[in-house]
Amino acid sequence: MPAILDRPIIGPILEQHIENAAFCWARSHQRLWCPLSNQRVVQRYKNRLAANINGLRLSGNHALMPAIAKLQRWKTPDETFVAILMLLHNLDSQNANEAQRICENILIEKPSLIDGATAACLELNPQQLSEPQRQLLTHWWSSPESVLRRVALSFALNSPHFSAADIIDAGIRDTDEEFKANLLAAIGEHGLHSLIPHCEDALSHANSACRFEASYSLSLLGYNDGLPLLRDSLPLLTEHALKRSLLLWATDSSDEEFHSWLTLPGDALQHQRNRLWALAFRGDQRLLECITPWLNPTTVRLAAHAITHITNIDLESVLPELAAKNDDGTTTKGDSDDAGLAAVDPDALRNWIIQHRSTITATERHCMGLPTSLENANACLAQGTQPQRWQAALYLSRQSSTHSGRHMVTLLNKRDI
Repeated sequence: MPAILDRPIIGPILEQHIENAAFCWARSHQRLWCPLSNQRVVQRYKNRLAANINGLRLSGNHALMPAIAKLQRWKTPDETFVAILMLLHNLDSQNANEAQRICENILIEKPSLIDGATAACLELNPQQLSEPQRQLLTHWWSSPESVLRRVALSFALNSPHFSAADIIDAGIRDTDEEFKANLLAAIGEHGLHSLIPHCEDALSHANSACRFEASYSLSLLGYNDGLPLLRDSLPLLTEHALKRSLLLWATDSSDEEFHSWLTLPGDALQHQRNRLWALAFRGDQRLLECITPWLNPTTVRLAAHAITHITNIDLESVLPELAAKNDDGTTTKGDSDDAGLAAVDPDALRNWIIQHRSTITATERHCMGLPTSLENANACLAQGTQPQRWQAALYLSRQSSTHSGRHMVTLLNKRDI
């Protein structure tokens, strides 16, 4: 695509647009579950991302190879996002074939970059797809390389021009396990009840990712067959998959099952963190006392967040005596769960929970201090933190006629509902 502005391209400004676009995408992607983020924060990054993408598009073909060079040097998901996006918008460039070859080779070499590539494809408007863009996505869809097929799959499943059910039904026998796992997840996220037998069959699949995504979809669609597998998979999961599982397990397990799991002995830090996330998603104030035995400097920030998530009490401002007297920064380094959360004194928080247990009389689930309902869930989706928005999105998805995960897909794709 030729430059839109008839004026010289300034190299340093072009470089800055590339770096800023990568940074904004990375920040928005990392904050999908961040307790300190909400719709306003996410939208701010989206707006900044859009502004930098517009700057790159105005630069036309001049932006392509510098973006590719960044990808070659760093090989990160954010650089992948910018490089693939520039490739998709500059397929008429004389360097397009070379850029495509480099992108494909790097994705094949490092499939973990796929999030950036799929996000770039989702930036395309299906109604305005150019012929070169359609040809490239078709080429990837028919590729023998799983990672390229998975990139094209993300676009096809979210395009009104294709039937998600037909795509999944046709591809479910694919021999690549990662590709099949993506299809199994899509069954629940798109509310495809007719394809439930595929999930039921996959519960005994040899591949753990296929078993997990099958149980995830069954749970999304309201079938509890997959819940035990979701619970048992928790120690093996990380990041987005872990949060998805905790949200569904906390929401759908019975009172007896959840209380038994919550009070299981175990001092492993990740197990304690999992219990705090699940407690927040469960929204049952009566269970807050369960966390008092394992409050310590490495879990207390997340514990305070769980209380705020459920009750909407700002512990830092309402009860300043809870603030840690000497914050030693004790937390898991690089852990996004509690990064930036206020330091809290474990003993003070434990005493506060014990003192306030007698004031808790509500039996219904809560989020943001409100009982779960259609009206409150919509308010939470608009005003809550990212974890609260995920809880609301699941509730709203459960109220839909198809019982699908559409609202959750919307949050994952960072598109407005």
